[in-house]
Amino acid sequence: NSQTVNDLQSDASFQFDGVDDYVDMGSFGSGFTEFSIEGTFYFAHDASSLEMITAFSSGHYWWIGRNSLGKLAAQYKDGGSTNRTLGNNTASIVSTGKWHHFSFVVGSTAQFLYLNGVLVDSSTFTGLDNSSFGAMAGKYPYGDYGSASISRLRYHNRVLSAEEVKASYNGQRVPSQYVGASQTEWVANGDFASGGTNWAVSGGWAVTNNAAVFTGGGATGRIYQTGLFNSIHDNKKFRLTF
Repeated sequence: NSQTVNDLQSDASFQFDGVDDYVDMGSFGSGFTEFSIEGTFYFAHDASSLEMITAFSSGHYWWIGRNSLGKLAAQYKDGGSTNRTLGNNTASIVSTGKWHHFSFVVGSTAQFLYLNGVLVDSSTFTGLDNSSFGAMAGKYPYGDYGSASISRLRYHNRVLSAEEVKASYNGQRVPSQYVGASQTEWVANGDFASGGTNWAVSGGWAVTNNAAVFTGGGATGRIYQTGLFNSIHDNKKFRLTF
């Protein structure tokens, strides 16, 4: 609920004056095939113009802000160079004097805008246009400074589910990795009962009678599993047995 958001924001936000305050976070790198942006914001005054919460740091790629009608809005330029705007509807009205939570989720063919954990708008498009990714808070590259308090901005290089958005709004931390990993499917290496199979030894180590045995002779000797970590296995947990 909104009280949860209020509680989380006590004395923990950046305050922007709407004149020349902003934070430039620079480039996060390239190769983003999808992404999600979330955070909380507070406007103390009524809307009179577009005011930015966060935006792409160079050029017209994406932005999230409160428009002149007092509604949360977001825009993304798709692979066909078409500006796709979300929000600006009755569901996205932003009341003043209150903390709000937003999530802007961009997938490979669609985008979604959430306000306080609830989906307020979505649209499809022709594809991503994202050779690089950078961000700033409180400003659009060409102006539109935001006179707001902004906190807990997070940028994810993946799509957040509706359940994750709702959980984040309710104060639960969204995991940054290992999301979607199978909890029952393991990548296992086998143990020493398999003898020397898949085990490499050097410097005085050996596998004998289902056990690792140090035979001496090397200060830098080691025993290790071959092949297991030569490639990344997505969405699986690992169990290494010694």
